[in-house]
Amino acid sequence: MSMKMLSVLQLIEIFLAYFLITFLPPFFVLRRKLKTQSLSVRFMIYCILGNFYVINLVFLLQLLHISNRFTLIFFTVVPAIAAMIKINHLPVRETLEPCFESTRRFLNGQVGVRSQLEKTWFWIGKELRCFGKWCQKVILKHSLDWILVFVVTALVFWIYGSNMFRTYGYCASDIPVHNYWINYMSKDCQIFVDGVYPFGFHCVIYYLHTVFGIATYTLLRLFWVVQTLLVHYMLFAFLKGCCRSKFLPYAGAGIYAVSSQFSESVYMRFYSSLPQEFGMIFILPSIYFLFAYFEKRKAELDDHKMKRRANWYLVGFAISFSLTLAVHFYGTMIAGLFCLGIGVGYGFRFFRKKYFFPVLLAGVFGVIIAILPMGIAYVTGTPLQGSLKWGMSVVSSGEEVDHQQKEHSEKESSKVKKEDRESVVLYKDLFKEWSVSFKNRMKTKAKDTWDILRDSIDYWLSSSDDLVLYRSICGGMACLLIVSILLFILKQQDYGARILSTVCFMVFMSVLLMANKLGLPELMDSNRCAIFYAYMVPIVWVFCADACLTLLLGWVRFQWMIHVVSFALVCGIGFYMTEKDLVKDPLYMEGFETNSAITCLTNILHNDEEKTWTICSANDELRMCEEYGYHYETIKFLRNMEYKKGEKKKKIVIPTNRVYFFIEKIPLDYSVTYENSGQKISKKGADRKLPVAEGLGIYQGENRWVVMSRMYSWARAFQQKYPNEMKVYYESDEFICYRIEQNTYSFYNFAIDYGYNTKTYGKK
Repeated sequence: MSMKMLSVLQLIEIFLAYFLITFLPPFFVLRRKLKTQSLSVRFMIYCILGNFYVINLVFLLQLLHISNRFTLIFFTVVPAIAAMIKINHLPVRETLEPCFESTRRFLNGQVGVRSQLEKTWFWIGKELRCFGKWCQKVILKHSLDWILVFVVTALVFWIYGSNMFRTYGYCASDIPVHNYWINYMSKDCQIFVDGVYPFGFHCVIYYLHTVFGIATYTLLRLFWVVQTLLVHYMLFAFLKGCCRSKFLPYAGAGIYAVSSQFSESVYMRFYSSLPQEFGMIFILPSIYFLFAYFEKRKAELDDHKMKRRANWYLVGFAISFSLTLAVHFYGTMIAGLFCLGIGVGYGFRFFRKKYFFPVLLAGVFGVIIAILPMGIAYVTGTPLQGSLKWGMSVVSSGEEVDHQQKEHSEKESSKVKKEDRESVVLYKDLFKEWSVSFKNRMKTKAKDTWDILRDSIDYWLSSSDDLVLYRSICGGMACLLIVSILLFILKQQDYGARILSTVCFMVFMSVLLMANKLGLPELMDSNRCAIFYAYMVPIVWVFCADACLTLLLGWVRFQWMIHVVSFALVCGIGFYMTEKDLVKDPLYMEGFETNSAITCLTNILHNDEEKTWTICSANDELRMCEEYGYHYETIKFLRNMEYKKGEKKKKIVIPTNRVYFFIEKIPLDYSVTYENSGQKISKKGADRKLPVAEGLGIYQGENRWVVMSRMYSWARAFQQKYPNEMKVYYESDEFICYRIEQNTYSFYNFAIDYGYNTKTYGKK
């Protein structure tokens, strides 16, 4: 089977496994309770509940050191069945008794095989008819919507999924670190092996690996397709839940997926399985549930006969907000800024007692749930991981700067007051002079701020220099501000508050984007901030179009006209983007391993027994094969053969049945390029001294060329000495793998004399 076909089958397996554990349990438990909700809202609820349960279940079992396949399945299935029976009031006894009676009669011979098969077939037919009616209700009656969903899905797969056929390795250098953390969760439940860190993403990958037996490296190699699709689905579901027009949300998701106006840097991380991008899934649901709470709570306070169900939206907000922090703290920052925007947009309600304290408690509760597992680990002696230490230091330094600025302003204020008391006569003249100076400074500062925002959007978000993206974002924000005021005047407060909240949030996001240039504490570097900023831009555009349609056609008796116009707009946008060539091409992301190396590793895992083989390669395969075999690092292998003149020769023994040597004939540019990047390994490279760098530096730039050249020289020498034992296992234009079969009673000494053993050999 080709690697491309295998990748497709593995992706389908991963998608179905993830769907099975996150969507199906909440669906069966709550489908009757949520039947009045729209499909998009139900999608958000199922997604957050499933992920919330899986992540916190893994946290609990890991901290108790009882996490394994049996406990994970047991505590997933049994509570789901119990909750389904309890919540839906299912008549278990009445349902099971006929089944037991039918089975008893069949075993006693009172019912023949044919009768039992007919009865079973009748039951299956009945269930299939019910399923057909459900499909007709959900799918056939909304066929146009499903066609558009399919179009958005196809666009996402085309832009992002196509890279999985071209690159098999990891596309981000920090994925091996996450691979390492997840591996140790399988080793005696060693969670937080490198320190306390948001582990929500790792919990999901660990669950899929442990329960379904999918290799961790396979999950990290392909899961990015699933999470990228969910990021776009969640954007669509959020817009669908907030907008009054039926089809504009499809335009928002489609534009975000294919628009060439966005710089590659804001979406290239979607080609990798990373916690930050997985955490983006849960930002918008938390905001939607907060929007819905304010609207529902207002209706309940106005009509005391209504059932009190608004608090369930607060539960959804708390769960979603906790997931952002459980997965990655950057997502929590963005959700927090949006909450601040909601505080402004809904200020006329938010600061009332009946709204403020429930929302505040829900937010606090969500934070507590997220930090509780990390807090328990920290209290029991696990230190913070480096990223959290850095984040806390940034916040701390920001507070110190604010404190110093406050003291400075207080001193200046007291000084001004003293001077004013001493010069009462000149007070009016001084005030006039100060006011003129203040106005000039404000004008200059405002102009400088706009220039900084323009430059920031142009540099971090835009793919061109024509400022189209900058103008469309600022124009959209200005339009939303005007529309929100009109909506408040027309007494459409809930819709107007949503619009105003979004405007305020985008202002806060703009400040965060240019914080460094404004001299403010940089809580998030601009490159990362731009990723979230771009994710929110389609919301601005869609809200703007939706609000304008509402103002223009909201008074029309036939509301279907809004949907017709919105569908025409979607078609027009699609045609315009295609005609003007505004559709981006799929990126080709190079991996940090060659495709041949991943193919070799996959074959080894499939064909060889566990713990009977060793791979000698550069660094990345170490974490990929850690649970199944052994790894010997290339630089360690070469250094262990070196000796000084007069010293005793070294000995290298690798005690496994088979040993595989991975050698790149054209060394990769591992995050670092150099003048002769792309050159083949050669004797010239082997003649150089082994690099003395540590960590990844040993395999970056020209160092990798030297290491691979030296390793290839050793392999050729060993093959000449043992031609029948050392065979070529796999070879391509850029890669070669040798395999050596060993007698377990007499292992080879791999430290042969291959011409470069002395430490004094080689040029600098």
